[in-house]
Amino acid sequence: MVSYAGTFQDVMHMVTTAAVVLLSIASLVLIMVGGYQKKKGTKEVIGRIDLGGFEKKSQAEISYFLSPIYWGQGMATEAVRRVTDFGIQELRLHRIEAKVRPENIGSCRVLRKLGYVEERLLRKCLFGKEFHDAYMFAMVEEKNLYKD
Repeated sequence: MVSYAGTFQDVMHMVTTAAVVLLSIASLVLIMVGGYQKKKGTKEVIGRIDLGGFEKKSQAEISYFLSPIYWGQGMATEAVRRVTDFGIQELRLHRIEAKVRPENIGSCRVLRKLGYVEERLLRKCLFGKEFHDAYMFAMVEEKNLYKD
């Protein structure tokens, strides 16, 4: 298991600070680190979240994975919230998309809770290395569409 010597807040600060540099290679990778009260003293990596696939510096796609033992604790919601806020407020993206397989009810719930809208079902689209049906969710920030 990969480890990081620092708290969750340290990692989030480091990643937010480094995000502008990472944007230049069209990929933003955040590492969510266990450090919540239940896992005191541990530094194990428990998941990942990406903001990538940038198009015209205006829209991107968010994707994430969280180890199943951490589901239902609000960690994915918090990570998606932070990355979405960063994309909308700092990068001034006008659209962030997320593709979710229909059976992934928890992920659909996370996105809806944060204001993402389910737009359509994509039939047999490329999802990872295979073709699957997937829901397309999107967060749209109109004011960023016509940024200066």
